[in-house]
Formats: sequence, C-alpha cells, structure tokens
Amino acid sequence: MNSLKLLPIIILLCCSAAVQATTNPEDTRLSFPFFQSGQSSGISDQLMVGYGDYTTTIASEEGLHMGIDLYPESAVDQVLNPFNTTMFSIGAYYADTVSEYTGCIIGIGPEGSDYGWAIEHLGPKPDKYADAYDWCSVHTRGTVLSSGMPIDTCCIYSSSIPRHTHIQWSRWELDQFHPGGYIMPNPWDALVNPFSFFTDSTELSGYDQVSFKAAWPEIWFLYPDSTNTGIFFLPDGIAETCSAYVSTVGEENKFRFQDIIYGAVDIVVEPFSELLDYPDNSGCGVYNVGYEILRQNPLDPDDWQTTESSQGSWGTRYLFTAEGQIEEPSVWVDIYEALFYDRCLFENAYIVTNSGADDPSSWQHGWDNVWTTVADDDWTDGICRGAWNTFLANPDVAGDPSQNSEAFFPDGRYAVDVTAVSHSRTDTVTMRLPVDDLFSASPTVEGVVVDNHIPFITRVAVYEWDPVADTCCKLYAGYWEDFEQTWEVSA
Repeated sequence: MNSLKLLPIIILLCCSAAVQATTNPEDTRLSFPFFQSGQSSGISDQLMVGYGDYTTTIASEEGLHMGIDLYPESAVDQVLNPFNTTMFSIGAYYADTVSEYTGCIIGIGPEGSDYGWAIEHLGPKPDKYADAYDWCSVHTRGTVLSSGMPIDTCCIYSSSIPRHTHIQWSRWELDQFHPGGYIMPNPWDALVNPFSFFTDSTELSGYDQVSFKAAWPEIWFLYPDSTNTGIFFLPDGIAETCSAYVSTVGEENKFRFQDIIYGAVDIVVEPFSELLDYPDNSGCGVYNVGYEILRQNPLDPDDWQTTESSQGSWGTRYLFTAEGQIEEPSVWVDIYEALFYDRCLFENAYIVTNSGADDPSSWQHGWDNVWTTVADDDWTDGICRGAWNTFLANPDVAGDPSQNSEAFFPDGRYAVDVTAVSHSRTDTVTMRLPVDDLFSASPTVEGVVVDNHIPFITRVAVYEWDPVADTCCKLYAGYWEDFEQTWEVSA
C-alpha cells in the first residue's frame, strides 16, 4: 500500500521536471548554420538585424527588434532546422490579412513543448493563402525535424525589406482554427537574445567585431561627401530630428555646434557589429554601448584626463545591454525614441547621453538605464542623467556657475570615449571621439570645445625683460577679488 501511494507522487515530479525544462531556452540551444549554403561554404550566416536593434520609424509599430534576422545567400537558399539534434514542430501558422502577410512561421522545440524558437518569413508561394494553409498542414505540431534538415526558402513580403528569416524565442498555444495546431499568440511574450543561446559559444568566435561609422546625421546631413568625426552633438531637449536641430541652433550655426558646444548636450554615435565574412554590411547595431567624458590637459594636447567623480555617480555610463525581455512597442515607445536619433532603416544612431546613473549590476532588464524623462542632475543619485550638462556647477555651488572656476566642466577641450560590444559578445572596442577623419587609417583625436562662460580679467601684470641678464622684473600687478567690488594693486 505504501508503494502504491508513492507512485503517483513520483510520476508527478518527473512530469513536472520535464515540462519545466522545455520552457527554458538553455535546454534548446541553437547552432550554425541556419541556411543550406552554409553547410558546404563554411561562411557564417549574415546578420541583418540584431536583438534590440532599430526596426521602424514609428516606435509604436514594432519597437526594438525581437530576435535576429539573417540573410540567405540567394532566393533558393533554404532555411535549416538550426539544431544539432532532432527537434519537433510545436506549431505553424500564417498571417490572416494581405497587409500583415509575411510568410509562414514554424515553432521548433522539444516534442510536446509550448516554448521554442520561432522561424519566420518562410515559404514563398504564388497563391499565399491556399499554399500557406497546405504548408502549415505539412509542418503541423508534432512533425519530426531532423538535425540540419532543410525547411523552406525565405519569402519576399516587402519591396523595402530584403529577403531574410527571423528567429526568436516564443510561447505557443493551441488554436484549432490554424492547420499547424498551435500558434504564437503574443510575439513579445517570452523574448531572449538568441546570441545568448548557442550550443557552443566558440561557434561565435570570429563572427563579428566592433567598428564605428559616421553618425549618420553628420555624414548625410552636415558633411556629405567629406570626412567625418564619428560623432554628432545636439542641444538636449529638442526633437531627435535633423530639422529640429537646425531650427534650434540656427542655419548659420549648424556646423559650428559640432566644434563648440554649450549647455546641456546630447551625443549621437554609431558603433556597429562588423561581420567578418561580410565587411560591407554595416547595418547592424551592437550588444551594448557606453560613454565617458574626458578633458584635455591644456599643457599637453595628448593628455586626456577623466572627469569621473564619486559624487554624482559620474564616470562611464552604459546606455543599454541587449539582454532580457523586450516589452511591447506600446509600452516602450519612450525607450525606443530615447535610444535612436532621427530613425532610419539599418541605422542604429544611439543617443548615448540618454542614460541614467544606475550601475548595470542593478538593472532588472537590459534597457533599465535608458533615460526617458527631462534631463536632470543630482549629486546624490547621479548627475548628467539624460544629457551631458556642460554648464553644471561644482557640488558646493548653489545654482548655475557664475564663472569658469565654479564649473564642474570648465571651458576647454573635451573628448568622448565610446565603448561598444559586438552582437556576438566576442569583441569590445573603445574609441575616442571626435576625430579628424574616422575613415583615416590613423585618425587624430580632435575633441570638442566646451564654451559656456564669457572671459573676464582677474589679474593684470606688467614685466620688464632684461635680455642681457635673461631675467624679468615685475613692475606692476593688479588683482581683482570681484569684478563688481574691490581690487588692489601691488608692485
């Protein structure tokens, strides 16, 4: 009797453990290649859009990219089952309206699982819906998919978007009206970064490296057909568009503001993951990006000193890390708009200064530190949150600085160290900007001038030079304690 009573409990525990395992992408790891062409060529699959990259101009439509997109080598290149073990279809379906049709979607995972990897934009068919219905019937839930077997080619569904397949982690549920048995009811329900879940991390070794390109508003809007500095400055608090920039600084100052800045400033940079097998592809973003402000030693132009301060939690600031759950576009409109400048397809122009002061170890998800409200400064919680406030006073000064000596960022020349990590996490690069020409083999750091204060005289001295004795004799010196109050003379 005792053994009979224990038997149901033992069975329950085993079943529970099995179901739990299938909900975790750790148990369902991906593996290259994703395309048939990669089985013989040895060339890595080409990333088109990474996890958390820019997607569309309208933030509420799609928001941060929910997975990874990969290009096929050709129209006949078939997508493979990207696992080194046998897997199963956990569902298949297609969109219901012409405007939403983007090909067929199959979910792949362990047998009977409700979680797995969705592979999208499959099955180019002349008659979308009749053939798509049959496609899903063939790939219905429970269909066996052997390791590396071809599934289908990618479809073309937009004249502005190249042929590609999309991979993301997903949850599936029963839907009796679809021939594939199960569907993905909410694409934002269970998101993770696919690059975090490869069978062997060495597969990603040599996949990509961090490079920098012109912050696109600079090269396309300010300096077409010329050299570029790799960075773009704009006043904080204006709409993130080129037209708003010009209307704020004035047509006559749109070039000058890239050399001399003042007040609260935003910084735009464009690091990207350069794919080593496809060096011409510069459309991907990065896994994370951060910045640090350095000040030039006026006596040594090659000496750039950190402005780091324990007060105000000021030092290297990270904008985001493409890890963890991405929320629906309607929820994260403010985050999306704070991340990217004057948004454009395949351009990840990051506004790195739209970051808070939180330590990355305290983040609940990878975009916790994106600053979405009005920029502010707090010497306890963090200064320069949401903008680089070049007009910030020292912590012992109330209000704004009245003169250069009271400024936390005194007038002078500054540079920005930008640190980025590639999408595969295999390369980290720090670049000091602005430079004279980003495309040069050995660019020279030029920096940018902060100019907030009107110069005024605090001391006048007169000396007589004796060329024979090679000496100077002070004849007169005037010191002003306060330019509106008293002054004294010494000789």
